Amino acid sequence: MASLKNAKGVDISYANGDIDLSKVKSAGFQFVMIRCGYGSDLAEQDDWQFLNNVRKAEALGLPWGAYLYSYALNESEARSELAHILRLLKGKKPTMPIAIDVEDSDNYRKNHGGWTYSNVDKCTRIVLEGLKAAGYYPMLYTGFEEINGLLSKEVYNGYDMWFAHWASACGYKGSNLSIWQYGGETNLLESNSIPGVGTIDKDRCYKDYPTIIKSGGFNNWSKSATSDTPAPAKASTYTAANVVALALAEVGYMEKASNSQLDSKTANAGHNNWTKYAAYIDNNCPDFYNGKKNGFDWCDIFNDYIHVRAAGDAEEARKGLYQPKRSTGAGCPYSAQFYRDNNAFIDRGKGTPKPGDQIFFGPKGDEYHTGIVVKVSGSTVYTVEGNSSDMVAERSYALTDTKITGYGRPKYTGTSSSTPASSSSTPATPDIYYRVKAGGKWLPEVKNLEDYAGIVGKPITDVAIRVTKGSVKYRVHVKGGGWLSWITKCDTSDLMGYAGIGSPIDCIEVYYYTPSDIVSKSGYLRAKYRVSPVNSGYYDYQYDTETSNGQDGYAGSYGRSIDRLQITLAK
Repeated sequence: MASLKNAKGVDISYANGDIDLSKVKSAGFQFVMIRCGYGSDLAEQDDWQFLNNVRKAEALGLPWGAYLYSYALNESEARSELAHILRLLKGKKPTMPIAIDVEDSDNYRKNHGGWTYSNVDKCTRIVLEGLKAAGYYPMLYTGFEEINGLLSKEVYNGYDMWFAHWASACGYKGSNLSIWQYGGETNLLESNSIPGVGTIDKDRCYKDYPTIIKSGGFNNWSKSATSDTPAPAKASTYTAANVVALALAEVGYMEKASNSQLDSKTANAGHNNWTKYAAYIDNNCPDFYNGKKNGFDWCDIFNDYIHVRAAGDAEEARKGLYQPKRSTGAGCPYSAQFYRDNNAFIDRGKGTPKPGDQIFFGPKGDEYHTGIVVKVSGSTVYTVEGNSSDMVAERSYALTDTKITGYGRPKYTGTSSSTPASSSSTPATPDIYYRVKAGGKWLPEVKNLEDYAGIVGKPITDVAIRVTKGSVKYRVHVKGGGWLSWITKCDTSDLMGYAGIGSPIDCIEVYYYTPSDIVSKSGYLRAKYRVSPVNSGYYDYQYDTETSNGQDGYAGSYGRSIDRLQITLAK
């Protein structure tokens, strides 16, 4: 196939109906970007023409990629959008990028308070980093409104750009411009329709993506693949890294009060053990358990579901978990014993767990809870667990915690590794350094929680923050005034290198951007910080700019100057 550099293509969705792609190809268009869905991971939000469009593109030999229209109003919804894309691309091998569509054409995010820099930038980053961590080639689709105030340069310069500008020339001049959407409702270059097809969005590509994606091993292709024949379907899917990524994408899912709205992360929340995880296995994997399990305790079922989705094949996952056909593997003690029967169980204290292992809790033979190991750092093991306070949640424990029974080690068959990555390959948690100005002078820098920054009784007037890996942004609220601009540098000799104007500060916001290598192996980190009002005790910790679980989105209280600050990075 000829290179796609400077080639023309189209992007399509259900709105184009049962499109005749053969006419698109005959008109000289050489690739297609296909909408897979919109918003959170709900089946009813799949694009109902997606699979049909993929089949037609592949039959015609048209390189295709996918995009999802984002509606995320918070971090949880962004992770659900990531899961939505991963679900629909499972087992598929597109040769064009996978894009998150960041716009607000119907004003949904504006009307629901989500069309803000802090939300759009964070949510977009979660999806892009998550796609990269899962082995896909990520791309950002957006326009001028978004890059001029809603997305950081780190986001819109850090990924290939698919830029929407319906004009005679693209106004975006960034070096990462990779696809230009030049035609839609108004097209200044050519007719905005194709004979026999109708009005359609048109694009021009500036990279030879099929070669880049195949040779790089992205989008489920084996690395260095050069022909148009896809790699075997089993290649590199059932791996510890994939299990960890899928588990992290489910964090925040709440069990349901009834057998309804199972695909929603938060709707119909209750305490009756109904979940999409059990429903999926009940309906799609008849040989997995000895009966239907929806409505039962589901921590072990969650683990099995993640393995089925990671493997893309229930039989491969069942064998990887050492479970017999139609077994009792939905129960913790039975699953633990299956590992033991196959010499794949590590008792607590007799070995170090690895990402992708299954952790068990309780007395031997009477285990009562389980989860998935996502990270091991120092003396701490980090997990994602189903049915943890009636939801999927991230947890951490000392390796010596007596509640831990031990760890089952699944038999992974992915080509990237036959076993999970060792803990030694897990990136170390970055350090955060910060200093403040109080009493008219800059005080010494503080690392993590080794001390606090400030002087008791003296109001803090300025703040400077840096990290050893990743990036951080921060801003302060001046007592009696307002919020100052976000700062991304740390240089007390530069007026734009620190937050503050020499006046007492009463509130602060800090947000940490986790680098992709840490995300792929151990999940996202957040800035965890707190302040104390002058001559008083600390307020509760704040995580990033979150407003869930009673958080305000910032640390401090309007009108009360602060005199101490503490910050660290945490899950």
